[in-house]
Order: sequence, then structure tokens, then C-alpha cells
Amino acid sequence: MASQDNAQAAAARADEIRREALAQLASPQKTYKARAAVIELGELADTFPELEKDLPFLQARILATLARGGRVRQAQKPLFRLFRASLECAKPEVYQQFEKVLKYICDRDGQLDGLHFHRSFSELDHDTIWADIGAGIEKLRAHGYEAFLNSGTLLGAYRDKKLISYDDDVDLGLCFEADSAEDAAEKWFALTADLAEAGLLSGEQTRNPATRKLKSDGPYNIDLFPAWNQNGRFHIYPYCAGDLATDSFLPTQICETTGLPIPNRPDEVLAQNYGEGWAQPDPGFVFRWGLANRQFKAFRERLEALEAD
Repeated sequence: MASQDNAQAAAARADEIRREALAQLASPQKTYKARAAVIELGELADTFPELEKDLPFLQARILATLARGGRVRQAQKPLFRLFRASLECAKPEVYQQFEKVLKYICDRDGQLDGLHFHRSFSELDHDTIWADIGAGIEKLRAHGYEAFLNSGTLLGAYRDKKLISYDDDVDLGLCFEADSAEDAAEKWFALTADLAEAGLLSGEQTRNPATRKLKSDGPYNIDLFPAWNQNGRFHIYPYCAGDLATDSFLPTQICETTGLPIPNRPDEVLAQNYGEGWAQPDPGFVFRWGLANRQFKAFRERLEALEAD
């Protein structure tokens, strides 16, 4: 009970800091101790890590960072966490309203320049997105590579007949042949270097070399995942390490909803990725990264070695 009381007290204190930072941004005062607010929020998060998914706490971190002044980009990480947390608890309106508040009180002297506001698919035109994805797939095909709708994008297209409203990026599997995990890493490394040289990749890439971002025309990422046939078994990072035969994926078929390529037997693929309950929406789904990291250890280690050379 004491621990729960302490956590509630910490959340209440964070909310107090949130309101103080908001007031400072609306009407700056010389007596406001911005650095102390930022440090205190960090200490609260260290003691109560669960606060990192608490919407008011994340708002406090963003507001205190902005009230401190200096590099606006320092607010980007907590802003993205707020975006993801609001989607995960099915409250996208919290993020949307917070964005409006920020733009209202920080509308002077380019105060928010350099801060990127994220968009979920609930706010975007789906037909435009599907067209953008199709154009990207055609560019890959013209360059000699086959791609298909993957993970959350496949789940939305096949199960919901639309993009998942609380999602915010596009997933594609990019196909090639490999004889082993190490060979797959070398093929993927060469393949993505080829795409980068051709100007098909986004200028902003993740630190994880096992995924790459295709250029897009929208405020979302189109993530490419390595998907390879290895002696009749299919591997696609990070959820299928030869667990399914290649004919579960290839040849691809055309999705009735989008007109875009999807795996040959999407129900098997989705069960592999999300479990047997994939047909029921679950905004709180958590992927088992620990298992994935073990299964793809050889692939990742070889890829990281290539990146380091």
C-alpha cells in the first residue's frame, strides 16, 4: 500500500510540475526554476519507471523541457512517447489536444521549430496512403526487388480492411534468397546499400540495421524488413525464423482491399506474428523482443559487424 501511495504521490507531483511549466510557457516568469523541474522529473522516472507511460507525466516532461529553453529537439523523445502511449491506451485525442495547446501557447518566434508532431492513421486519408505505399512497392519492383504488406499493415489490410487507426507507420517485407543467417545479413547489407545509392531510402534511418526506411510522401515511415527464403523455410525479421514454409509467404497474392501484394496465406503469417488471437484487435499487444533477439542473433551479429567495418 505504501508503495502504491508513493507512486500516486509521484504522479501528483509530476502533474503539479506539468501545470507550473504550462503556466511558464504561457506567461514567462524569471523566478521559474526550469532546470530543477527537468531534473526532478528525471528523478521521479528513475524511481517510478511506470511513469514513462503516464500521459500527464509525459506532458510534464515535454512542457518542462520547452520551458527550460535551449534545444527544442530535446522534447522530441518524450513527445513521441506521449504519442505512442496515447495510442496504446486508445486515447489519441489526448495527444491531439496537447498538440493544439502547445501550438497555441508556443506560437511566437518559431518556438517549436524543429519539433516533429506525429500522426496516426486515424487522422490521415487512407486512399492516399495506399497509393503512396503502392508507388514505393513499384519503385522497389523496378529495381528488381519484391515487397509485400507486412506486420501491422498486413493486419489492418487483411483483418480490418483498412489501416489500423492507432498505428502510425507502414511495414513491408522485402524478399531475397539466402543460404544462412550470415548470408542473409550480407545480402541485406548489400541490398539496402543498393537502395540507398538509388535514392530510394529515407534520409532518416533507425539505429537498427535490420530495418530500413523507404522514402514516402506522407508524415509516416515506410519500414522495410528483411524477408528471405532459406532452403524452403521463410525468415522475416523479427517474427519468423524459419517457423513457416516459404509457400506461406510466396508467391504473394493481391489484397482485395488495397490491390497490393500480401503473403500467400496471410492467416498463417499473422498467427505467427501476433498469436492465434490475431483476429481480435488488441491495442495493448506487446511483441516478444527477447525471443526475437535470440532467434535472429546470428543475423544481427553478422549485420552489425558489416556495419562496423
